[in-house]
Amino acid sequence: MKKLLLFLLLYTPSLIFAQISGYESRSIQGFEVYVQEDALNNHPQETNEAIDLLTAKLTEIVDFGLKAAIVEELRLVKIFMDWNTTNGSAVYHPYLQWLIDNGYIVEKWKSIEISNITNFINWTELNQPFMVMHEMAHAYHHRVLGFSYAPITQAYNNAMQNGLYDSVLYHAGNGVYYYREAYAATNEKEYFGELTEAYLGENDFYPFIREDLEVHDPIAYDLLVSIWEFEDIMGVENYDYTDVALYPNPTSGMLTLKWNKTWRPKTITISTLDGKTLMKQDTNTVGDTRLNISNLAEGIYILVLDNLKTYKIVKSK
Repeated sequence: MKKLLLFLLLYTPSLIFAQISGYESRSIQGFEVYVQEDALNNHPQETNEAIDLLTAKLTEIVDFGLKAAIVEELRLVKIFMDWNTTNGSAVYHPYLQWLIDNGYIVEKWKSIEISNITNFINWTELNQPFMVMHEMAHAYHHRVLGFSYAPITQAYNNAMQNGLYDSVLYHAGNGVYYYREAYAATNEKEYFGELTEAYLGENDFYPFIREDLEVHDPIAYDLLVSIWEFEDIMGVENYDYTDVALYPNPTSGMLTLKWNKTWRPKTITISTLDGKTLMKQDTNTVGDTRLNISNLAEGIYILVLDNLKTYKIVKSK
Protein backbone atom coordinates (compact mmCIF):
# COMPACT_ATOMS: atom_id res chain seq x y z
CA MET A 1 0.00 0.00 0.00
CA LYS A 2 2.84 2.42 0.85
CA LYS A 3 4.51 1.69 -2.49
CA LEU A 4 1.23 2.38 -4.31
CA LEU A 5 0.82 5.75 -2.57
CA LEU A 6 4.40 6.68 -3.41
CA PHE A 7 3.81 5.74 -7.05
CA LEU A 8 0.68 7.91 -7.20
CA LEU A 9 2.48 10.91 -5.71
CA LEU A 10 5.36 10.59 -8.16
CA TYR A 11 3.43 9.95 -11.34
CA THR A 12 0.12 11.79 -10.87
CA PRO A 13 1.18 15.22 -9.54
CA SER A 14 -2.32 16.67 -9.87
CA LEU A 15 -3.39 14.42 -6.99
CA ILE A 16 -1.39 16.53 -4.54
CA PHE A 17 -3.36 19.63 -5.56
CA ALA A 18 -6.66 20.62 -4.00
CA GLN A 19 -9.72 19.47 -5.92
CA ILE A 20 -11.80 22.56 -6.69
CA SER A 21 -15.32 22.12 -8.00
CA GLY A 22 -15.68 23.19 -11.62
CA TYR A 23 -11.94 23.12 -12.35
CA GLU A 24 -9.49 20.57 -13.70
CA SER A 25 -6.14 20.71 -11.90
CA ARG A 26 -2.78 20.14 -13.55
CA SER A 27 0.89 20.83 -12.96
CA ILE A 28 2.68 23.08 -15.46
CA GLN A 29 6.38 23.73 -14.86
CA GLY A 30 5.76 23.07 -11.17
CA PHE A 31 2.94 25.64 -11.00
CA GLU A 32 -0.49 24.66 -9.72
CA VAL A 33 -2.96 25.45 -12.52
CA TYR A 34 -6.76 25.14 -12.43
CA VAL A 35 -8.60 25.18 -15.76
CA GLN A 36 -12.33 25.86 -15.81
CA GLU A 37 -14.17 22.71 -16.92
CA ASP A 38 -16.82 24.73 -18.78
CA ALA A 39 -14.06 26.35 -20.84
CA LEU A 40 -12.52 22.96 -21.64
CA ASN A 41 -15.87 21.44 -22.57
CA ASN A 42 -17.44 24.34 -24.47
CA HIS A 43 -14.39 26.07 -25.97
CA PRO A 44 -11.75 23.32 -26.24
CA GLN A 45 -9.71 24.81 -29.09
CA GLU A 46 -9.16 28.25 -27.58
CA THR A 47 -8.78 26.88 -24.05
CA ASN A 48 -6.08 24.43 -25.09
CA GLU A 49 -4.37 27.19 -27.05
CA ALA A 50 -4.40 29.29 -23.87
CA ILE A 51 -2.97 26.38 -21.87
CA ASP A 52 -0.15 26.05 -24.41
CA LEU A 53 0.49 29.79 -24.19
CA LEU A 54 0.51 29.72 -20.39
CA THR A 55 2.92 26.77 -20.52
CA ALA A 56 5.28 28.79 -22.72
CA LYS A 57 5.06 31.79 -20.39
CA LEU A 58 5.68 29.75 -17.24
CA THR A 59 8.63 28.07 -18.96
CA GLU A 60 9.92 31.56 -19.76
CA ILE A 61 9.69 32.52 -16.08
CA VAL A 62 11.53 29.39 -14.96
CA ASP A 63 14.22 30.04 -17.60
CA PHE A 64 14.90 33.65 -16.54
CA GLY A 65 17.62 32.31 -14.25
CA LEU A 66 16.17 33.83 -11.08
CA LYS A 67 17.35 32.41 -7.78
CA ALA A 68 15.72 29.11 -6.90
CA ALA A 69 14.13 30.55 -3.76
CA ILE A 70 12.36 33.21 -5.84
CA VAL A 71 11.09 30.67 -8.37
CA GLU A 72 9.77 28.47 -5.57
CA GLU A 73 7.89 31.43 -4.09
CA LEU A 74 6.33 32.08 -7.49
CA ARG A 75 5.36 28.42 -7.79
CA LEU A 76 3.27 28.77 -4.63
CA VAL A 77 0.92 31.09 -6.53
CA LYS A 78 -2.08 29.18 -7.89
CA ILE A 79 -3.23 30.04 -11.41
CA PHE A 80 -6.87 29.83 -12.49
CA MET A 81 -8.00 29.89 -16.12
CA ASP A 82 -11.60 31.03 -16.73
CA TRP A 83 -13.38 31.51 -20.03
CA ASN A 84 -14.70 35.06 -19.48
CA THR A 85 -15.05 36.08 -15.84
CA THR A 86 -14.15 39.66 -16.86
CA ASN A 87 -13.54 41.80 -19.93
CA GLY A 88 -9.87 42.06 -18.96
CA SER A 89 -7.29 39.32 -19.33
CA ALA A 90 -5.45 38.52 -16.09
CA VAL A 91 -5.55 39.65 -12.48
CA TYR A 92 -3.95 38.88 -9.12
CA HIS A 93 -6.38 38.55 -6.17
CA PRO A 94 -4.86 39.90 -2.91
CA TYR A 95 -8.06 40.55 -0.96
CA LEU A 96 -10.22 37.73 0.43
CA GLN A 97 -13.18 39.94 1.37
CA TRP A 98 -13.33 41.40 -2.14
CA LEU A 99 -13.65 37.89 -3.56
CA ILE A 100 -16.47 37.06 -1.15
CA ASP A 101 -18.29 40.34 -1.80
CA ASN A 102 -18.09 39.86 -5.57
CA GLY A 103 -19.18 36.23 -5.72
CA TYR A 104 -15.82 34.61 -6.40
CA ILE A 105 -14.69 31.32 -4.91
CA VAL A 106 -12.40 31.86 -1.92
CA GLU A 107 -9.78 29.51 -3.41
CA LYS A 108 -8.77 32.36 -5.72
CA TRP A 109 -7.36 34.35 -2.80
CA LYS A 110 -3.67 35.12 -3.38
CA SER A 111 -3.91 33.53 -6.82
CA ILE A 112 -3.61 34.69 -10.42
CA GLU A 113 -6.71 34.43 -12.57
CA ILE A 114 -6.63 34.31 -16.35
CA SER A 115 -10.05 35.92 -16.39
CA ASN A 116 -10.73 35.96 -20.13
CA ILE A 117 -9.09 33.27 -22.24
CA THR A 118 -9.67 35.01 -25.58
CA ASN A 119 -8.19 38.30 -24.37
CA PHE A 120 -5.29 36.48 -22.73
CA ILE A 121 -4.32 34.97 -26.08
CA ASN A 122 -4.92 38.08 -28.17
CA TRP A 123 -3.37 40.66 -25.84
CA THR A 124 -0.31 38.55 -25.11
CA GLU A 125 0.34 38.27 -28.83
CA LEU A 126 -0.55 41.91 -29.56
CA ASN A 127 1.55 43.93 -27.13
CA GLN A 128 1.72 42.33 -23.66
CA PRO A 129 4.05 39.32 -23.99
CA PHE A 130 4.99 39.41 -20.28
CA MET A 131 1.47 39.68 -18.89
CA VAL A 132 1.88 36.56 -16.74
CA MET A 133 5.11 37.87 -15.20
CA HIS A 134 3.33 41.16 -14.46
CA GLU A 135 0.76 39.31 -12.36
CA MET A 136 3.49 37.21 -10.74
CA ALA A 137 5.17 40.48 -9.75
CA HIS A 138 1.96 41.53 -7.97
CA ALA A 139 1.90 38.19 -6.17
CA TYR A 140 5.55 38.49 -5.10
CA HIS A 141 4.98 42.09 -3.98
CA HIS A 142 2.01 41.04 -1.84
CA ARG A 143 3.04 37.61 -0.56
CA VAL A 144 6.79 38.04 -0.07
CA LEU A 145 7.73 41.73 0.12
CA GLY A 146 4.41 43.05 1.40
CA PHE A 147 2.41 45.83 -0.27
CA SER A 148 3.86 48.23 2.32
CA TYR A 149 7.43 47.49 1.18
CA ALA A 150 9.01 50.93 1.54
CA PRO A 151 11.64 50.82 -1.25
CA ILE A 152 8.96 50.27 -3.91
CA THR A 153 6.76 53.04 -2.51
CA GLN A 154 9.72 55.41 -2.31
CA ALA A 155 10.82 54.68 -5.88
CA TYR A 156 7.25 55.19 -7.11
CA ASN A 157 6.88 58.50 -5.24
CA ASN A 158 10.19 59.72 -6.65
CA ALA A 159 9.11 58.83 -10.18
CA MET A 160 5.78 60.63 -9.76
CA GLN A 161 7.40 63.74 -8.27
CA ASN A 162 9.74 63.91 -11.25
CA GLY A 163 7.03 63.26 -13.84
CA LEU A 164 8.82 60.25 -15.28
CA TYR A 165 5.62 58.55 -16.38
CA ASP A 166 3.34 61.51 -17.16
CA SER A 167 3.72 61.01 -20.92
CA VAL A 168 5.66 58.11 -22.41
CA LEU A 169 5.58 56.17 -25.65
CA TYR A 170 2.98 53.39 -25.71
CA HIS A 171 3.03 50.44 -28.11
CA ALA A 172 -0.59 49.71 -29.01
CA GLY A 173 0.45 46.75 -31.14
CA ASN A 174 1.08 46.18 -34.85
CA GLY A 175 3.75 48.89 -34.93
CA VAL A 176 1.44 51.67 -33.68
CA TYR A 177 3.04 53.99 -31.11
CA TYR A 178 1.78 57.14 -29.40
CA TYR A 179 2.31 59.09 -26.18
CA ARG A 180 0.13 58.73 -23.09
CA GLU A 181 0.40 58.46 -19.32
CA ALA A 182 2.11 55.21 -18.37
CA TYR A 183 0.14 52.48 -16.63
CA ALA A 184 3.04 52.44 -14.14
CA ALA A 185 1.75 55.80 -12.86
CA THR A 186 -1.46 54.17 -11.53
CA ASN A 187 -0.01 53.23 -8.12
CA GLU A 188 3.06 51.61 -6.59
CA LYS A 189 1.69 48.13 -7.31
CA GLU A 190 1.32 48.71 -11.05
CA TYR A 191 4.63 50.58 -11.02
CA PHE A 192 6.37 47.44 -9.75
CA GLY A 193 4.44 45.16 -12.09
CA GLU A 194 5.07 47.24 -15.21
CA LEU A 195 8.76 47.82 -14.56
CA THR A 196 9.27 44.14 -13.75
CA GLU A 197 8.05 43.46 -17.30
CA ALA A 198 10.65 45.86 -18.67
CA TYR A 199 13.42 44.50 -16.44
CA LEU A 200 12.85 40.81 -17.19
CA GLY A 201 11.35 41.03 -20.65
CA GLU A 202 9.45 43.70 -22.59
CA ASN A 203 6.68 46.13 -21.64
CA ASP A 204 4.08 47.86 -23.82
CA PHE A 205 4.93 51.24 -22.27
CA TYR A 206 8.30 52.99 -22.24
CA PRO A 207 10.66 51.99 -20.68
CA PHE A 208 10.18 48.98 -22.92
CA ILE A 209 13.20 46.90 -21.90
CA ARG A 210 15.93 46.80 -19.28
CA GLU A 211 18.32 49.16 -21.05
CA ASP A 212 15.54 51.76 -21.29
CA LEU A 213 14.73 51.34 -17.60
CA GLU A 214 18.33 51.82 -16.50
CA VAL A 215 18.47 55.19 -18.26
CA HIS A 216 14.91 56.43 -17.65
CA ASP A 217 14.40 55.40 -14.01
CA PRO A 218 17.73 54.35 -12.45
CA ILE A 219 16.25 54.21 -8.94
CA ALA A 220 13.70 51.63 -10.10
CA TYR A 221 16.40 49.78 -12.02
CA ASP A 222 18.60 49.42 -8.93
CA LEU A 223 15.56 48.35 -6.90
CA LEU A 224 14.65 45.62 -9.38
CA VAL A 225 18.24 44.39 -9.47
CA SER A 226 18.02 43.93 -5.70
CA ILE A 227 14.62 42.18 -5.79
CA TRP A 228 14.84 39.93 -8.85
CA GLU A 229 18.16 38.31 -8.05
CA PHE A 230 19.71 35.86 -10.48
CA GLU A 231 21.46 32.63 -9.60
CA ASP A 232 24.83 34.26 -10.30
CA ILE A 233 26.18 37.68 -11.25
CA MET A 234 26.75 36.57 -14.81
CA GLY A 235 23.03 35.88 -15.11
CA VAL A 236 22.44 39.59 -15.58
CA GLU A 237 25.55 40.40 -17.55
CA ASN A 238 24.94 37.67 -20.12
CA TYR A 239 21.84 39.42 -21.49
CA ASP A 240 22.85 40.89 -24.86
CA TYR A 241 21.34 44.29 -24.24
CA THR A 242 23.66 45.00 -21.31
CA ASP A 243 26.50 45.43 -23.83
CA VAL A 244 25.27 48.93 -24.60
CA ALA A 245 22.76 51.46 -23.28
CA LEU A 246 20.86 53.44 -25.92
CA TYR A 247 19.32 56.76 -24.94
CA PRO A 248 17.09 58.58 -25.32
CA ASN A 249 14.95 55.93 -26.96
CA PRO A 250 12.58 57.14 -28.41
CA THR A 251 14.47 60.15 -29.78
CA SER A 252 13.69 62.94 -32.22
CA GLY A 253 17.30 63.38 -33.28
CA MET A 254 20.45 62.32 -31.44
CA LEU A 255 20.84 58.77 -30.15
CA THR A 256 23.68 58.03 -27.73
CA LEU A 257 25.24 54.57 -27.42
CA LYS A 258 27.06 54.08 -24.13
CA TRP A 259 29.31 51.02 -24.27
CA ASN A 260 30.33 48.75 -21.45
CA LYS A 261 33.99 47.92 -20.91
CA THR A 262 34.01 44.45 -22.45
CA TRP A 263 32.79 44.87 -26.01
CA ARG A 264 32.48 47.48 -28.74
CA PRO A 265 31.39 46.79 -32.33
CA LYS A 266 33.14 48.24 -35.36
CA THR A 267 30.04 49.05 -37.39
CA ILE A 268 26.54 50.30 -36.60
CA THR A 269 23.73 49.86 -39.12
CA ILE A 270 20.17 51.20 -38.97
CA SER A 271 17.58 49.48 -41.12
CA THR A 272 13.83 49.35 -41.62
CA LEU A 273 11.79 46.51 -40.15
CA ASP A 274 11.89 44.75 -43.53
CA GLY A 275 15.70 44.90 -43.64
CA LYS A 276 16.41 47.90 -45.89
CA THR A 277 19.64 49.63 -44.78
CA LEU A 278 19.22 53.37 -44.16
CA MET A 279 22.39 54.31 -42.26
CA LYS A 280 25.79 52.77 -41.67
CA GLN A 281 28.46 54.24 -39.41
CA ASP A 282 31.75 53.14 -37.84
CA THR A 283 32.03 53.49 -34.07
CA ASN A 284 34.63 55.73 -32.50
CA THR A 285 37.41 53.95 -30.62
CA VAL A 286 36.83 55.65 -27.27
CA GLY A 287 33.89 57.14 -25.40
CA ASP A 288 30.24 57.07 -26.31
CA THR A 289 28.96 56.95 -29.89
CA ARG A 290 26.32 59.42 -31.09
CA LEU A 291 24.03 58.91 -34.06
CA ASN A 292 21.99 61.65 -35.69
CA ILE A 293 18.73 60.11 -36.91
CA SER A 294 16.81 63.38 -37.25
CA ASN A 295 16.42 62.81 -41.01
CA LEU A 296 14.58 59.51 -40.53
CA ALA A 297 10.80 59.43 -40.67
CA GLU A 298 8.87 58.86 -37.46
CA GLY A 299 8.65 55.14 -36.73
CA ILE A 300 10.45 52.00 -35.56
CA TYR A 301 13.86 50.91 -36.83
CA ILE A 302 16.36 48.16 -36.18
CA LEU A 303 19.87 49.04 -35.00
CA VAL A 304 22.43 46.33 -35.77
CA LEU A 305 25.90 46.03 -34.23
CA ASP A 306 28.45 44.17 -36.39
CA ASN A 307 25.62 42.02 -37.79
CA LEU A 308 25.58 40.25 -34.41
CA LYS A 309 23.27 42.12 -32.07
CA THR A 310 20.01 43.90 -32.83
CA TYR A 311 18.01 46.54 -30.94
CA LYS A 312 14.71 48.25 -31.59
CA ILE A 313 14.88 52.06 -31.71
CA VAL A 314 12.03 54.54 -32.11
CA LYS A 315 12.24 57.83 -34.02
CA SER A 316 9.74 60.27 -32.51
CA LYS A 317 8.49 63.65 -33.77
